[in-house]
Amino acid sequence: VNWQSLIQQTGALFTSGYDLRPTALLAGDAIMECLAFGRQYNIPLFFDVGPPAFHYDRARIEAAIDYTTVFLATAEETAAWTGLAEPRAAARHLLQRNPALVIIKLGADGCLLATADEEVHAPGFRVPVRDTTGAGDSFAAACVYGYQQGMPLAALGNLCNAVGAAAVSRLGAGTRLPHRADVDALLESIRPRPE
Repeated sequence: VNWQSLIQQTGALFTSGYDLRPTALLAGDAIMECLAFGRQYNIPLFFDVGPPAFHYDRARIEAAIDYTTVFLATAEETAAWTGLAEPRAAARHLLQRNPALVIIKLGADGCLLATADEEVHAPGFRVPVRDTTGAGDSFAAACVYGYQQGMPLAALGNLCNAVGAAAVSRLGAGTRLPHRADVDALLESIRPRPE
C-alpha cells in the first residue's frame, strides 16, 4: 500500500502524543513523515498532545505541533506542555506556532476554542458520568468531522462537547459509544425555543 497516495486521498490526518511513544504501533519517525507529507499537501492535521507521561521526546512533540492545523489537549495537558496554567493564555501561546485552531478540553466545563481572530468557550453538558473510556477519542472524532464540515467555532465546540458528554453517559467504548440520536438530543437541549 502506498501511504502517500492514501494521505493525499484523505480529508484529514489525526495523530496523538500516544503515537509518538517509543512503544507505539508505528515508529515515531513514520508518524512524523506522515505529518510532513500531509502538511505539504495541505491536508488538515489534527494532533492531540496527550498526557505529559507520554512526552518522551520533546523535540518530536514540538515538531508535531509545528505541523498541526488543529491542536487538541486537556487544560492539564496544555498547562504541562506550555507552562501556562490559564487556558486562554496557553491557547494564545500555541497559536503563535503553526496551529490554526487550538481546542482545550475543560472536562465538565466544556472546551475553549481559539483561532488568531476568535475565542469561544462552549459550555459542557450536564450528564451522569458512567464511564470516561473513549470520551477523548469521541471528542476528537467530532472535532475532525465538525472542522471538515466548516462549522463555526461555537457550533464545533457544542458538537465536540455533546459527543464527549454522550460518551461518558454510557458504559464502555467501541460499539457502545453514542449514536447520532444521543448527540442530537443533547444538541437539541441547548437550541433556543421559539416564543
